[in-house]
Amino acid sequence: MNKIIKLLSYFLILQFLLFLAVFYFSGQLKNAPEVQFLIDKTDKQNITKIILEGSGNTKVTLIKKDGSWSQPIFNNFPANDQAVDQLLTRLVEIKKGVQVSIQETSFERLKVSDNTFERKVSLYNDNTLIDEIYFGSAPSLRQAHARKSSEKSVFAVKFAANDIDVRPSDWIKKDILVISKKEIKTVTTPEVFLERIEISSIDKNNSSDEIQSDEPVIQWSIKKIKKNQMVNQENVKELITQLADMRINSIATQKDIKKIDPSVKKIKIKITLLNDSYFTYELAKIRDEEEFLLFNSSRDEVFLLPPLSGKELVNSIKKSFLIANKE
Repeated sequence: MNKIIKLLSYFLILQFLLFLAVFYFSGQLKNAPEVQFLIDKTDKQNITKIILEGSGNTKVTLIKKDGSWSQPIFNNFPANDQAVDQLLTRLVEIKKGVQVSIQETSFERLKVSDNTFERKVSLYNDNTLIDEIYFGSAPSLRQAHARKSSEKSVFAVKFAANDIDVRPSDWIKKDILVISKKEIKTVTTPEVFLERIEISSIDKNNSSDEIQSDEPVIQWSIKKIKKNQMVNQENVKELITQLADMRINSIATQKDIKKIDPSVKKIKIKITLLNDSYFTYELAKIRDEEEFLLFNSSRDEVFLLPPLSGKELVNSIKKSFLIANKE
């Protein structure tokens, strides 16, 4: 009986070994293939120069220096570091999908040729080229054909070529003028002088604010208003928020500056901070348009404001907006 049990045990072990051998050689027990990335394994921190190109000769060059990105075309004006970092993260994580073609004759049709492409991305470490990728037509939603310039293989990858902006203005730091509204001490407009005061220094009975914490409640005073008038605190605070959260749309070109309407006087706004430093804004209206250019005394550039924001600011500095009649 013991001999039979031993023989059966050997038989079962042999069966198990044969089972493993069949699955191994059939490929079912092999390790999963290693993930292949479109861009050679690259630490994005080593990338210090990016050139983004689109159809129609559109092009953006971004340079990294001392940990921050800038644009040479705008005299090294700061770029949006967060947006650049997000792009690099997405690029280095693109995985190779299905191989679509290896025939050069298909490159133009798939829009991944040297001269025909949706987007071309060149990555450098200083002036040494790390990788160059062409993104072309879309085989399906949120995908693109892609080819490295050093290879003939075209892959379908999970990446939308149009997600890469190729206008220089899309990459500038648009919040470069943003400050904390808590730092603003006074604002001088063509019609009024606004001054920051704390609620403890004025008659609380005239205040609509309720003190809900130990922090001082800030209100604003306006000099030389009539006895039957009062400061519209909500509207003033709206103005202060607009001035503190000043966003730009792009850097104005000489062509933009030549469009300034000479018949409309520039509007000057002086902003003094709590440390007694100050700067001025000048708003200049563009001829035949509802858009404005912004001059800042602290910077050499002239900025184009987002659509309608300049008009809103002009309306917000009017005395009629900042003052209300007492009931």
